[in-house]
Amino acid sequence: MARTNKYHSLFMWKYNLLKPGSYDYYQKLCHVETRSHDYLEDLAWQRTRRLVAEAYRHSEFYLQKYRSVGFEPGDLKDWSDFERLPPLTRGEIAEYARDIIHDGASLSNLNKVTTGGSTGEPLTVYHPRSINRAAALWRMKSWWGINPNEDYGTVYRQGVGRRKRLKDFVTNWPLTTVPLNAESIDEESIKRFIKTWNRRKPRLLHGYVGGLAELAEYIEENRVIFHAPKIIWTTSAPISSVQRRTLETNLGGAVFDQYGSCEIYTIAAEGPEKVGLRVFNDIRRVESLDENGRSVMGKEGRLHVTDLENHSFPLIRYENGDCAATIIRPVGCPHPYSLMTPVKGRVSESIRTPNGTILTGEYLTTIFDDKPEPIKQFRVHQFSDYDIEVQVVARREASEIAEQLKSVKHVLEEKLKKECAVQIRTVERIQHDRGKLRFITTDVKH
Repeated sequence: MARTNKYHSLFMWKYNLLKPGSYDYYQKLCHVETRSHDYLEDLAWQRTRRLVAEAYRHSEFYLQKYRSVGFEPGDLKDWSDFERLPPLTRGEIAEYARDIIHDGASLSNLNKVTTGGSTGEPLTVYHPRSINRAAALWRMKSWWGINPNEDYGTVYRQGVGRRKRLKDFVTNWPLTTVPLNAESIDEESIKRFIKTWNRRKPRLLHGYVGGLAELAEYIEENRVIFHAPKIIWTTSAPISSVQRRTLETNLGGAVFDQYGSCEIYTIAAEGPEKVGLRVFNDIRRVESLDENGRSVMGKEGRLHVTDLENHSFPLIRYENGDCAATIIRPVGCPHPYSLMTPVKGRVSESIRTPNGTILTGEYLTTIFDDKPEPIKQFRVHQFSDYDIEVQVVARREASEIAEQLKSVKHVLEEKLKKECAVQIRTVERIQHDRGKLRFITTDVKH
């Protein structure tokens, strides 16, 4: 439920005790929304120049990387110069993490984060403890009419151990969270979650797409009464139109997608106008690059993201493996942010034929978009012999959607030039991976 101004003041006072300057930083982030897009671009440019210069002088990795291409900070005159800087790869982070760290940063003041993501490749990055990552999320929630101090439900991974639970309680107090551990969902945990949720009636439900889908399916199948949230905040995986419809129908709220990663938090999110994702371009720089490494507008490409907040472990033009497009701001856009399309898949998530034809994840996540109503979930898997299986969880009997499935099978076979056998199989359930749902999986080594 929404909290009063008294709770808002108490929440902010407490948060400022834990992280001094949090409220002022939040106010500064909100202030940029009153300025123009050009102002935001100039602000991002000044921050980018400072970040690159500092990385060059204080990171052994960037010093050597930029020297090898004959670059020094004085060469950075405009964005076209920035776009010529060599990108940072996952492999470089894995091999040279300690050399990337700012020589003035102390490990005791950094949070170490290890992630495998959907690539399965372990990666370690570092975030300064001084950065208030919550402030950007508070600003995002304000777009949806949600206050920082409001109770919320979360279908996400939960902290392990008494110390972690105590830390989470202190961080959130006086607001209350209603948790459902996405890493281990069963009928009993869902029942407990729904009982507490219906009693507290939060307006915000947050979580992994896969975990939220499990909750939505349980509610639909068991005809359970569930207090409808105002907002369903999805994160950590692409969401198809099929799943968006399922979540909104069964959970009752409006879905808003947020994009970020363990390497770089809170990159972009949907606003109420639902025209792409608003890029947080006062604190992040997002580029979409084509196969030749050129920045493109309005075309799907490999995302390269720069974190303008983290000077201790600089991530500059980081190629994170995701695919999306930066898009042109429409005339009369009600906010100053740049825009990008929702992330539809990773570069690694594609289907290939023996002769090299590729169906990308961006396409495969849309195969049921023309008629999503009868479909609950789906997943595309390629076996090591290149054969394809599409698993479908249907809302109707298989006989009722036979023509639709036949049509999708035919389209896939044509696009794959009939080099791969395609089978479409209806199933009762598609397992998520600790709350995350992967649309495309493959046994073929690329």
